[in-house]
Amino acid sequence: MEFGLREVLILVGLVVIAGILADGYRRMRKSKLGELELPSEIGGSCEDDWEHYRGELPNGGARKIPLSVRRSIAAAEPADAQPEPELGEHFGSALDETEVAYERENVTAERKPAVEQPSSPEQEYVDDLVQAEGDAHTQDDLFADDDLLIASRAEQQSKLAKKTGARTVTQPTSEVEIDPELQEVLVVNVMARQGELAGNDLLRVMLSCGFRFGDMNIFHRYEQHSGKGSLLFSAANVVEPGVFDVDRMEEFSTPGICMFMKLPGPKRPIHSFEIMMDSARKIANLLDADVKDEHHNIMRQQTAEHYRQRVLDFERRFLSYKASQKQL
Repeated sequence: MEFGLREVLILVGLVVIAGILADGYRRMRKSKLGELELPSEIGGSCEDDWEHYRGELPNGGARKIPLSVRRSIAAAEPADAQPEPELGEHFGSALDETEVAYERENVTAERKPAVEQPSSPEQEYVDDLVQAEGDAHTQDDLFADDDLLIASRAEQQSKLAKKTGARTVTQPTSEVEIDPELQEVLVVNVMARQGELAGNDLLRVMLSCGFRFGDMNIFHRYEQHSGKGSLLFSAANVVEPGVFDVDRMEEFSTPGICMFMKLPGPKRPIHSFEIMMDSARKIANLLDADVKDEHHNIMRQQTAEHYRQRVLDFERRFLSYKASQKQL
């Protein structure tokens, strides 16, 4: 059978294609076998692998480290390296230091002396009348601008009668002998509008205003609401002999009371006068009475200002008198 050129070329092409396919199959098979083989670095027999890993097992001996490796490790460690404390030791020492610091703070706190708060001074007598029942005029309004009042008031000279129908109480004066012409007596009356003032009601109101029953069987107002301190002013019965019977106050009644302040006497005359005026207003409001002056006229604002000016004039004269006495 004769083959032409065409048949020869087809046959050669088939052979070449078969060779290419055979070579591809061979390479693919070889590649799969290569993936299944172990690398040469960890290759070797099973016995070698057992000897390599048995040092890590519980029943095996310690793994031997090559000499070269040991030398490199020794060279890398510093000469003065110290072993680090274990976790338990480190935690325990930190705990001890914390407890010691806490104990020191407690001891320091116990040894610190307690800071004593400054004891508040006893309440000024100006504030004592706050406990009395309400009035339109408060203590703050009366005393807040007292210094301004002294500086702004014009100087006046006036002389009024020093005596009233009420009986006065001798108050302690300073050691300097006082000229009788220098002395001053301020009188404020509280009179019932109708009828008379009931004894029990009068006693209750006067006690609430800080009065205390005392010498000469009349009521006295002191610096402190409790009855302590120097005498400021007094209150007597307008009916002669001007005394009160506190044991029979439920049977007692009076047309009114007479408050009076003798100068020199209180350490702060203007403050004492303001307290006396405020007390008179409170008693009058609570007992349905009127506040009147020493001539039994209704106490108006102008009259009260005149009383204040008398107090200021006395203070000025008294200071001048003491200065002149020192020069003698």
